Parts: sequence; structure tokens; C-alpha cells
Amino acid sequence: FATAGNLLGQTLLPLIAELRPTRVIIGGQISKAFDLFGPALRQAAADTTHPPLILPALNPDTAPLLGAASVFSNS
Repeated sequence: FATAGNLLGQTLLPLIAELRPTRVIIGGQISKAFDLFGPALRQAAADTTHPPLILPALNPDTAPLLGAASVFSNS
């Protein structure tokens, strides 16, 4: 899980560096294992100039749909 969290963090680093979000919310079924991979993900993301707060979704089953809806409502 630590390796998966680190790889996810390394994958997100370019987006985090470019977009500089204040928060990154992890939703869907993977968020149910956040306590296992989250620390490594947070550590990998801490290597950016403006590290965001990384959290699991409060409602993981609907978070992906709400995230997609927010993207389309802002375009």
C-alpha cells in the first residue's frame, strides 16, 4: 500500500504543481483504503511547493459523480 500511495503521489505531482489545489479529495472505493496508502500519498505530495491537503471523500460512493459534475458545471 505504501508503494501504491507513493506511485499515486508521483503521478499527481505534475498536476498538483501546475494547478496548485488547496485540497485533493480521493473518492470511490479506493478511498476506503485511504488509511493504508494515504500516508505515502501525502508524503509524495509534500514534495511540491504548495502541498495540498489530501483527504478521503466523506461519501466515497458519490464523490466521483459529484467531482465530475463540478467540472462540467464550471465549464
